[in-house]
Amino acid sequence: MPTFQSCRCPRVFLRSCRPAPGLRRMASAQPITPAMEQEFLDAKNAVDSAQKAQAEKYAPEPLKQAQDLLVTAENARGFKDAVKFAQVSRLSRAYAELARATAELRAEEEKLAATRNSCGRPKRRSSA
Repeated sequence: MPTFQSCRCPRVFLRSCRPAPGLRRMASAQPITPAMEQEFLDAKNAVDSAQKAQAEKYAPEPLKQAQDLLVTAENARGFKDAVKFAQVSRLSRAYAELARATAELRAEEEKLAATRNSCGRPKRRSSA
């Protein structure tokens, strides 16, 4: 992009040398590719997987973030903003995977704690 120093046109026409901010973005717009759609579907599947791992109970914050990012990705798809669609889809998948891993870890910790508690107490024997 020409600056004032490198532009050969008079100062009055300086604005005409630079594209308008909206036009610059439209000129570089990319279509949403099947690979980007696949990233979005992978993100949705990751959120479903996190929900199956009880992330609502054990990791609600990253799960909520992943769900919010999925909504943002759907909005970006509606505006045909391929770059934002792809970025937000990948970020949503990352948060969903974090939620699933955290949920699985905390569920295992809970089971371990329950096992320790049950092993620490003597069992009652019936006197028969």
